Amino acid sequence: EARRVRLLCGLAGVGVAVASVLLHFADPRRYPVYDIRVQAALRRLGIRARFPPTPEGWTRYLRCLRTLAGRYRISLRTLDKSLWLLGAAPRLRPGALAHPARGALRSKSVRSRRMPEVRRLRRRA
Repeated sequence: EARRVRLLCGLAGVGVAVASVLLHFADPRRYPVYDIRVQAALRRLGIRARFPPTPEGWTRYLRCLRTLAGRYRISLRTLDKSLWLLGAAPRLRPGALAHPARGALRSKSVRSRRMPEVRRLRRRA
């Protein structure tokens, strides 16, 4: 697997992420897309392994996702898309679900510096 990524990375302008996309489109059942959102989702689920953007890192990433897909008996593509969605979701602070309106204002996705009306709402709450 690492050999295929190395060969693709030898092309001008192709890194591990692009190589994984090319492999994915060649055979989506066997190859996931190397994505930072999926890696963020894995960390949120407690998988602390690091997957550097190298052919060896991609091979470990591939092995990890294949193991999870086999464990939960889902396709690699389904797992890949699900983890992407989880990694793309804003991360809420503890207690955000207990108080949805207040928790949404405290999520990391809100940039209160750029939104003065959010700062005013926070002062009132």
